[in-house]
Amino acid sequence: MTKRFTDASMSDSGLYTTNKLYCAFSKEESATCDKLGLGNYDANPTTYDRNEFWNKSATIPKDASVLLLSSKLDPQTPHKYAEYLIEALRGENKELVTFEYAHHGLLESTQLISGDMYMV
Repeated sequence: MTKRFTDASMSDSGLYTTNKLYCAFSKEESATCDKLGLGNYDANPTTYDRNEFWNKSATIPKDASVLLLSSKLDPQTPHKYAEYLIEALRGENKELVTFEYAHHGLLESTQLISGDMYMV
């Protein structure tokens, strides 16, 4: 199953492998992180405490706008969360553009220079 997931062309490259880094830096105590055993070192975790802005809707400044791009074929960030976010943003100058058949990171992985396979 792991090979099938990591070799899938629809999966965004490398996200699956970041679990180890997350466990190492956060020192999270969970079944997954405990099994990896990467947070057992003498140092503080690299995390941020929640502040007064946590879980609050943002207000769009009057001289700004928000353009949100989302795809219905994105397995990494499901489209429903883009809909939730655009609804939660306070202000009128906002737009959600939805792509029916695109994957996660499409703009990042689209070839910008013809013939340059490494240009992202």
